[in-house]
Amino acid sequence: MDLIVRRARRRHHADLVDIGIAEGRIQRIEPRLAGGATREIDAGGCLTTPSFVEPHIHLDKALTADRARENPTNLFEESIAIMREVKRGYTLDDVADRATRVIHWLVGHGVTFIRSYVDVDSIVGLTALEGVLAARERCRRLAHIELIAFPQEGILCDPGTDDRLVKAIERGADLVGGMPFAEMIDADCRRHTELVFQIARRFDRDIQMHVDETDDPGATTLHHYAVTALREGWAGRVSADHVTALAAYNDTYAARVIGLVARARMSVVTLPSKLMRGGVRDREPRRRGITRVKELLAAGVNVAYGQDVIQDGFIPVFGTGDPLQVGFLLAFAAQLSTRADIETLYDMATVNGARLMRLESYGLALGGRADLVVVDAPSVQEAYRTQPPRLAVIHDGRLVAERGVIVRD
Repeated sequence: MDLIVRRARRRHHADLVDIGIAEGRIQRIEPRLAGGATREIDAGGCLTTPSFVEPHIHLDKALTADRARENPTNLFEESIAIMREVKRGYTLDDVADRATRVIHWLVGHGVTFIRSYVDVDSIVGLTALEGVLAARERCRRLAHIELIAFPQEGILCDPGTDDRLVKAIERGADLVGGMPFAEMIDADCRRHTELVFQIARRFDRDIQMHVDETDDPGATTLHHYAVTALREGWAGRVSADHVTALAAYNDTYAARVIGLVARARMSVVTLPSKLMRGGVRDREPRRRGITRVKELLAAGVNVAYGQDVIQDGFIPVFGTGDPLQVGFLLAFAAQLSTRADIETLYDMATVNGARLMRLESYGLALGGRADLVVVDAPSVQEAYRTQPPRLAVIHDGRLVAERGVIVRD
């Protein structure tokens, strides 16, 4: 064996086990493995699970708060304008260095599967993508990283961005992204979505978009997105992030749209950081700024959660890259209160994220990918309550972090 994790506590099991790893795969799971390994880790009865999945982060924007002006209005549109100013100053090395730091944070917190948006537009061109590609190469032994070419400035209202998205895919981006609500009229929102599908079909790529990131009940691109996925034969290959307008729809229309989302086998990523500006234009009572998490789950929709941003022009102070911290916030925002709810919350950070990324052989099972995290807690509930250190993080069968510190080869 290359690695043995001893006295590991699995979810939904009372007994402790040893986990034997070789050639990047889980080879044995037994009460006590005889013999030794090149390296051994004593989990000491602590929670041991498949590693966390981060399905939505912006590595190119991270850690730019020190160069961003304040946003006293807390309006989303103002944050977009602030980040336009910031990204004009991007260089490849600057983006790569910041992204590398945040990847290290994520891995230290037990994340070994990452999907990041990267801006592609007339302001930054492909500089952000080139920088994050460089960071991905630096960190290739630490985590599996996928990049989404992201037209945050729109496509129709930022001419030439459709061509830039094509170039981004050719350069190394993995998915086609979109942000239909960035367009100025509804017809252009629909055309934006259609252009994204055209590029996805050309390169046979999955799609992940920011969808209806607003409290406005008039934002209905999720409906069109789900129908387009069904018509284009892209069911199961689409994800919608934020979808906060869904919470503003009347219940009848919301149920109709959720039904279409489920039919399209569309994954949804909720970002509890949106609490920062949910209902910012409301008088009391204020809306919370997250989607209908419980209704989506009840309809069988695959729901994951993500970090979103870390110390940038959108949220300048907060963000650590810890899925347990994000989940703690989501538990309150989505009113996930029971022990069973918290088990579901942990699924959202692990198996649901893996399903969204279509990861093969993910899970703590014989033959599975040896991507594991040992959390210094006896249960999922205690993990969220205390957000303790990650004692060990394993990627591709190798120990890559201990107690938040990257392990060097």
